[in-house]
Amino acid sequence: MLIDAHAHLDFKDFEKDLNLVIKRFNGIIIQNSVDYESMKKTLDISEKYENVKAALGIYPLKCLKLTEKELNEKLNFIKKNKNKIIALGEIGIDLKESSEEKKQIKNLKKFIRLSEEIKKPMIVHSRKAEDLILEVLKDTKSKVILHFYSGNVTQVKKALEYGFYFSVPTIISNSKNLKKLIKIVPLNRILTETDCPYLSPTKEKRNEPVNVKHTISVIAKIKNVSEKEVENQIYKNYKNIFE
Repeated sequence: MLIDAHAHLDFKDFEKDLNLVIKRFNGIIIQNSVDYESMKKTLDISEKYENVKAALGIYPLKCLKLTEKELNEKLNFIKKNKNKIIALGEIGIDLKESSEEKKQIKNLKKFIRLSEEIKKPMIVHSRKAEDLILEVLKDTKSKVILHFYSGNVTQVKKALEYGFYFSVPTIISNSKNLKKLIKIVPLNRILTETDCPYLSPTKEKRNEPVNVKHTISVIAKIKNVSEKEVENQIYKNYKNIFE
């Protein structure tokens, strides 16, 4: 069974044909939210479609716009809906678009504590914060999936030592860094993702879950194994992390 571990089906890019997009994909989609409205939509979509699983979280840049009281309210909303979700996501740190490092660390630590309390894995964004995210997460008791991680060889090896997983997007064929990551990371620590509607393997075209087949094909070539073996192992990884 195919796995898309990171999608944004609630975005307006899918307003007209969401039903068809989901039907085209023979697998499980983890729908990641980015703010409070997105969390509500995520729950709606996951309740409507059996193969869509909910991850609730707030994108780090959107977190910065919230007061501490507002963030705590959103965390309570997640806690209230803990039985309807399989992960916290999308959460993390983004130092490309913001230099507010201390506040982002503080916000992420709140999600880490919640994750440990409700016993749900975390799907983590780490743009231009590859070292920092490892430092903040290294002692967590929760399972961690690093979404589209862009770290170097040393950082990837350190993440593996911490027991973290990596979700690999569909632009892998255009990324030397992602191909290098696949060479280093064992198959039992890899998930496929799209980050749809973004990161399409085809320029100027909307991404969607069915494109994880492309990622599987590239991984199979790099690992010198069959596509079926890659698909089966990624499904096992999904079950190990989320079930």
